Amino acid sequence: MKSVELDSINGISVIYLNRPEKRNSFNSEMIGETITLIKKECAEARGIVLTGRTYFSAGLDLEEIYGFSTLEQASKYFDSLKELVETITACEKPVVAFVNDSAYGFAVELLYFMDRVIAVDSARFSLPGVKYGIVPVTPAFSRVLGLWGRALLDPSFSMDARDAARLGLVNEVVDSIDSGYKASLNAVERLSSIPGDSFKLFKLLMVGSLVLDAMPREEALVRELAKHVIKPEIKGRLEEFINRRKRGK
Repeated sequence: MKSVELDSINGISVIYLNRPEKRNSFNSEMIGETITLIKKECAEARGIVLTGRTYFSAGLDLEEIYGFSTLEQASKYFDSLKELVETITACEKPVVAFVNDSAYGFAVELLYFMDRVIAVDSARFSLPGVKYGIVPVTPAFSRVLGLWGRALLDPSFSMDARDAARLGLVNEVVDSIDSGYKASLNAVERLSSIPGDSFKLFKLLMVGSLVLDAMPREEALVRELAKHVIKPEIKGRLEEFINRRKRGK
């Protein structure tokens, strides 16, 4: 089974994260497949909707991170996450996220770089990785939350779709999965109808410039994160998480 699947609706590509057994957490394979598909569909489709099968995403794959034994392994993983963000922001077509279930950790961060975000009203958003010593991966993300970002350092904090909409992380809240798909496809339709190169220029000036500004800090952060996650203390916290989840099965 592929970790990412593709469908096409009226020239719009729908990319499904598809690791339901891991709640669509981003391992190296899924990151690579997502990057490849976005690049391909960005060139060929009218726009892209990114969503998940059953879940949206639980964020980073903490089991894979726990398995890193060298700085090179960890650096490669975090570099690929940076490439995923760059791929989304470099796409000159609309990229819309449909949060069909809750989003955690890196999946929350990723939403900031989308052109529109649609979420079901039952979705929740949080950064639970702080409990295990995993901090936000993308420095540009902090700007969307401003001072609210401090609340996310509380491991018990989460917000619902309405709160996320008030903060600007979500653009539209819907009451069902079906209406979410319709709203997502409609969002791509509207954005792709903007005449000439106006959408491309707007995206370059707004999101693209922010990413370019953040990249020097992002590269430094990637190095620090890579060193951080292979520390014995973090390994111990991740092992605790993995064992607790196994006991819960």
